[in-house]
Amino acid sequence: LKLTKKEVIGLQKEHAKLNKILGGIRRMRYMPKAIFVIDQNIEMNAVLEAKKLGIPVIAIVDTNANPDIIDFPIPGNDDAVKSVSLFTTLMADAINEGKGIKPILAYTKDEEIKFPPRKPREDRKPREEFKKESPKNKTKTEEKKYSALIPLL
Repeated sequence: LKLTKKEVIGLQKEHAKLNKILGGIRRMRYMPKAIFVIDQNIEMNAVLEAKKLGIPVIAIVDTNANPDIIDFPIPGNDDAVKSVSLFTTLMADAINEGKGIKPILAYTKDEEIKFPPRKPREDRKPREEFKKESPKNKTKTEEKKYSALIPLL
């Protein structure tokens, strides 16, 4: 069986696409008990694959999604960062509680979340070295270069 160059390239593209989409499933040791999806429209491939394999789907369902194909729809906004953060935190806490693990970051309405103290790293420079010099002796190009680096700190 001899394939043309065009057919070989087409098969390689199809193989790469399938590997990208289904590669994570191939490396799983066991099937998940359920999947949690934020945006059903973006993750439609995962939802349909889970339905074929009989895996229950828990999803945040917005007004632009079809709740009929979701096993456990949760009405909510899947576009806002705060709502996604709230849903994922609550879901992670519920999973940890079900496993008997103490929730790491429990979401409470009026309490402040306290993180464990951060250990200093030897390779990190102290913050004082990054402080701005007086802008009087800098040119405009130097200011632009410096201002572009500030969000990275």
